[in-house]
Amino acid sequence: MSKQADSHYIKEAFQIIDSVRGKPQEISERGKIAIDLAALLLKESKRIKTRKEKKEQKLLAKMMNDSKGKAFTTAFADEILRSKSKKRIANHISHLLQLYGIPKYLNFFQRLGLQLFRAFSPTITKLLVPFVTKIVRKQMQEVILPGEHEKLIEHIKKRKEEGVRLNINHIGEAILGEKEAKKRLQVYLDDLKQDEIDYVSIKISSIFSQISLLAWDFSVAKIAEKLRRLFRASMDHPRKMGNGEEEYKFVNLDMEEYHDLHLTVDVFLKVLEEPEFHELSAGIVLQAYIPESFLFQEKITEWAKVRIKNGGAPIKVRIVKGANLANEQVEASIKNWQQAPYTSKADVDANYKKMLQYGLIPENVRAVHLGIASHNLFDVSFALLLRAENQVEAYCEIEMLEGMASHIRRTVQKVTGEILLYCPVAKKEDLPHAISYLIRRLDENTREDNFLRHLFHLKVGSEEWDAQSAAFLESCEMASSVSNIPRRTQNRNKPLQGLELFSPFDNEPDTDFSSPENRAWAEKILERFQSYNPDDIPLIIGEEHLLKNKEGTGFNPARPGEIFYSYCLAKKEDIHKAIEIAKDFEKIWGKTSLEERYILAKKAAAIFRNNRDELLGLMMLDTGKSFLESDPEISEGIDNIEYYYRQLKRYAQMKDISISPKGTALVTPPWNFPFAIPVGGIITALLGGNCVIFKPAPQAVLVGSKIIQLLHEAGFPKKALQFVNCLDDPEGSLLVSDKRIDKVFLTGSTETAKIFLKLKPSINLSAETGGKNSMILTALCDKDLAIKDLLHSAFSHSGQKCSAVSVAILEQELYDDVEFLNQLKNAAKSLPVGPATKLSSKIVPLIEKPNKNLQAVLTKLEDGQSWLLEPQQDENNPNLYSPGIVLGVKQGSFLQQTELFAPILALVKAKDLNHAIEIANATPYGLTAGIHSLDLREQHIWKSKIEAGNLYINRTTTGAIVQRQPFGGCKNSSFGKGIKAGGPDFILEGLSIEQVSIPKEKQPVNNWVNNLTSFLENIELTAEELGMWYASVSNYSYWYRRLRHDRDATKIVGQDNYLKYVPIKGVVLRISKNDNPFDALRSLACALTCECPLEISFDSKLTKSHSLNWLDLVPILTVVDENEDSFLQRISSGKIKRVRVLSTPSASLLEAAADAFCHVASDPVLANGRIELLHYLREVATSINYHRYGYLGGRENELRKPIF
Repeated sequence: MSKQADSHYIKEAFQIIDSVRGKPQEISERGKIAIDLAALLLKESKRIKTRKEKKEQKLLAKMMNDSKGKAFTTAFADEILRSKSKKRIANHISHLLQLYGIPKYLNFFQRLGLQLFRAFSPTITKLLVPFVTKIVRKQMQEVILPGEHEKLIEHIKKRKEEGVRLNINHIGEAILGEKEAKKRLQVYLDDLKQDEIDYVSIKISSIFSQISLLAWDFSVAKIAEKLRRLFRASMDHPRKMGNGEEEYKFVNLDMEEYHDLHLTVDVFLKVLEEPEFHELSAGIVLQAYIPESFLFQEKITEWAKVRIKNGGAPIKVRIVKGANLANEQVEASIKNWQQAPYTSKADVDANYKKMLQYGLIPENVRAVHLGIASHNLFDVSFALLLRAENQVEAYCEIEMLEGMASHIRRTVQKVTGEILLYCPVAKKEDLPHAISYLIRRLDENTREDNFLRHLFHLKVGSEEWDAQSAAFLESCEMASSVSNIPRRTQNRNKPLQGLELFSPFDNEPDTDFSSPENRAWAEKILERFQSYNPDDIPLIIGEEHLLKNKEGTGFNPARPGEIFYSYCLAKKEDIHKAIEIAKDFEKIWGKTSLEERYILAKKAAAIFRNNRDELLGLMMLDTGKSFLESDPEISEGIDNIEYYYRQLKRYAQMKDISISPKGTALVTPPWNFPFAIPVGGIITALLGGNCVIFKPAPQAVLVGSKIIQLLHEAGFPKKALQFVNCLDDPEGSLLVSDKRIDKVFLTGSTETAKIFLKLKPSINLSAETGGKNSMILTALCDKDLAIKDLLHSAFSHSGQKCSAVSVAILEQELYDDVEFLNQLKNAAKSLPVGPATKLSSKIVPLIEKPNKNLQAVLTKLEDGQSWLLEPQQDENNPNLYSPGIVLGVKQGSFLQQTELFAPILALVKAKDLNHAIEIANATPYGLTAGIHSLDLREQHIWKSKIEAGNLYINRTTTGAIVQRQPFGGCKNSSFGKGIKAGGPDFILEGLSIEQVSIPKEKQPVNNWVNNLTSFLENIELTAEELGMWYASVSNYSYWYRRLRHDRDATKIVGQDNYLKYVPIKGVVLRISKNDNPFDALRSLACALTCECPLEISFDSKLTKSHSLNWLDLVPILTVVDENEDSFLQRISSGKIKRVRVLSTPSASLLEAAADAFCHVASDPVLANGRIELLHYLREVATSINYHRYGYLGGRENELRKPIF
């Protein structure tokens, strides 16, 4: 170490370090000495700080006290480089200024420049955009160096002259496909050929795009293959040392999110274990904010000691505190897992010191050299002292970040002689993709507990200094006791505990496959079910298990030509018997107490929870679902149970209504969600006291039989829950059309729902039907994120979801972007294709051979269309296709209108957002819809105009979660009341409601309802009826005030999940001869309360006995005087989508409505607004990922659900 002449601060620093050399200290004593050393280093850093650095730090310090300014700066950097249109960018800058205001921390000239964007139109200010973007790029390059070869080499040489080595880390576009991964790998290989570059950092996700934690061996093998090439290049192109000798260049494995920790370590050790790399030194990063990082450090160190003993080269561990905390917290909140990092900064700091102490033990550090990464002068001082005490300076080095607090770096370098800077680099065209790094650093460095946040004002002896010193000493004291037990404790091998019976609802966590125990659990499932042979599946009718008519056959989609199992089919007599048993048992089951049903439901949830493994295996074989698709579905099914009985209790506690069963329900679910959807329908009906006949989808009988077995095991009586497999026709038709069936739950195609209606026009049907779902991508989207989410939404489970995106509508600028299309194509092409039994598979076989609609697309595209990516049929499985993407799809075309249920994505060009919305709405469906845009204005416009039940912003459009995103659509995507599954009202589908008293909740009514009051004078009302009128209308008002607004029941971190109720279009109140005008007026009041555009239809010739003229309501409502034939003709035309009647509807009305897919609501009029309003309102669920790479912007201090 050169003790060059310098200030007295540095001389004193050397004296302190020398005073402990070779003299190990107790940690408490070292902590005190480190404070003295840090004081000297701080004083020196302030002394040498340049004017430019002072100016930059002052600006940063001001920004940290300007929360809106920080939010503006982050949004500004994140968003203005997204579009290539100068006018668009200028307009967006104006929007950001309107949203956040001009940041107070900026200087006069900067504020003046931004004021111009406020003062002038985008047509003028677009001329300023090149200057603004140039400034932004220049400021970004203070932290992210230019990746262009000449500029980078020039900077490396400059740093080398200063005694600084650089660890080069290329950042840029997200690695979504293997073409990009190969390109990035080549960048690393080219770097290692450069004489000037001797140290590179890589992330495993940057060299392999299809990492799967479940397919562990597959992922390890693929990454190892790429890592070998890098290690060989580092050996083939050694760096020349000052003494003329050569040394292998250094490859460092960066650490990313927690879920990659085990994988990164495993690959690192596996490849270095190979004889070829016995003499190569390489490195890996460990993050101190992860408790088990210390355990990995011990493992790596013991391994390295053996390597050294056998003549191998030492390795290196770079110890950092961790820079992905915000992302980890958001993931934990969304997944309902424990936060992987420590929850306190003190624990992080303590573990950091614990890792330093262990790593700098002489015998350890000789095998595992240390990179000590920190700008915190207290921690740096601690490390300088510790390495001097142990006399191991030759085996460790201080590391810092390029572009961060350079005066600190220069100061520390005066003591250490050399220093290594972690240096992110990006070419000009990659800067928009590098924003995530910039935002993470900005967020990290401005957190309240970060040292750099306090650096500008920090003075030795100040209160702030004392606070920092105290926190440092506390972490020293905690170092020996800080826990290294993983914070994520989920272990599927152990029995699981659910929620207490009536504790607040919380979502069931999906399986955390980053856990080694859970991965081993998954491997056991796979091994067990590879040779699984199901028994023949019986009917369960009453108490009998009937093994007869074994004519049904089930197939494993991975082997479509082989019969996998047989099941019994019910005949006509079996259908009648099952219905008779159900009707007889209604009287017994319907009288069971609610508490008894709650307890049975609770038991069922517990049994499903602890049979997750078997359910996963059965779903994999029976319906071809991968573990990653099946596992969340099991969580959803459990959530359905836990959530619905809590909602039933809520309605049961309403004192003004009574609830009772409907009778006997038929549950007919689809094959693609063989667990969650049938469980939801069955439990809804059973909790309501209804008897259930369960007819599973013919492609999912095996899973259905397991559901029934476990529900019976939970204690639900067999007479209350029967299992009836049958052909769709004639037996299925017989079951649907039987008048003794009081309720039908259907999830299936729109065509199936129409068939049900024709079979029985009076059917009480709750149907979630088809969808032709779109995702709009605007020019102001995050392209990398948009592609990632689009691919998942379109191709997960091979597009065999009613919620899947099958049409991507791209704004013209994006559609014409060849680079974007190539990235999309490459990412889709890289998705692994194979059976669900192959854990790496993301594209699995179709459930059956292509139907006629899919076959038409596969055979011949329409005029003007072409394949961006043509699907390929697997040579061994005719039902397995790789993804397909079609260009040139037009509005109104077959591909834009038709549901395919396959991995086919249509791309449509739109002129602008409004045109895109027009295209999205131009289908008969309205199930799910998505948009990717960072522009809040665009999000608002889209939300207000899109016609769908589930809306998703800047996230995927599949995977609706109970309570968070209740699921169900509008238009032809639902039939019946349209109540969403997984929402607060779905339990009502299994109940009959009666008004038994006057509701107490009141709110003043609006003027429209007040105007109705005058019509009361035309009908004779008793005092009781008058009281009921005012109670009804004021209760309608009370509940609408609560239903009309967005409400987030979960408040998870980083994601908004709103549910609100909006008026239904096309509702007609048909008033008949014998209807009570009082009930009619209450219906009108209810509709007017919620601003539903209700139309009144009546026949004046038949309603003469009514004491008021309905045409008098014309100023308030649309009124049509027409006979029944005319009314039925209007229904047949398709213009009327919902009819409210106040008495039993005529057979002709039901038949006309059934033909037109029009719902007829004939429930009695209630005074309870919470329920009556549902005739005129539909639910809209909106899910928005509002975080950016974990950063929460101006919302970071909101009160949200705690993260554990």
